[in-house]
Amino acid sequence: MSQVVEVPGLTSQAEAEKRAEDFRIDDVPVEIIQLPDGTFTVRATYPDDVHIPGAVFTQSASSPAAGPHVPPPAPAAGSAGAKSLGAKGEALIKAFESCMQAVSGGFQAYLDPVQVLTIGWGHTNDNGTQFGASTIWTQAQCDAEFQSDMRIFVTAVTRLVTVPINQDQFDALVSFTFNLGADSLKNSTLLRKLNAGDFAGAAQEFQRWNKAKGKVLPGLTRRRACEALLFQSIPDANYDGIPD
Repeated sequence: MSQVVEVPGLTSQAEAEKRAEDFRIDDVPVEIIQLPDGTFTVRATYPDDVHIPGAVFTQSASSPAAGPHVPPPAPAAGSAGAKSLGAKGEALIKAFESCMQAVSGGFQAYLDPVQVLTIGWGHTNDNGTQFGASTIWTQAQCDAEFQSDMRIFVTAVTRLVTVPINQDQFDALVSFTFNLGADSLKNSTLLRKLNAGDFAGAAQEFQRWNKAKGKVLPGLTRRRACEALLFQSIPDANYDGIPD
């Protein structure tokens, strides 16, 4: 038996190729399909014993070689206290998440490759609105639940970070925590360095979290690079993990 994951509605060949790279693990077949309306769909077919993004993440023992370090900006004055997710953070997260299992009327719940029931923008029954295997949500429902999920992870980051940070740093941490979970941030060297005031050291810690079940995944490597750049307020408009 196999698991099929599709990312529909991609608007260009370049975007489709970038998303396809995120799903390539070992010899897993990944297809790029151009549809009559001009959009592209990426389809990956995984055997049951292959874990892909969404699996349990572990820190690598050693980090890959870092490129030239660019010091992060100092936290903005008066930036302590409650925040909400900014536009840059939402855009980054949605660049790596997709509403899958498109059906007539919206998006149906599906089992992800690690058998977690999922719907919309990566929403699960761990938080927020509960749903069943036959549930179908409209795009508006998916978007609303995404905002609800973000409030949960905004609260987690606000609770765990004890030093003033700016909006870009906050957004990068929300993306990181949404992808990996609040416990991962809580127990990370990244958070320890950040709360000690070592912003440069914290920025370098993102790249260590690019593995699932011991395998380095290109999509996670790119996401961590994008988050690190945002944390340092370095532009990366196409989310390739390389400064513009």
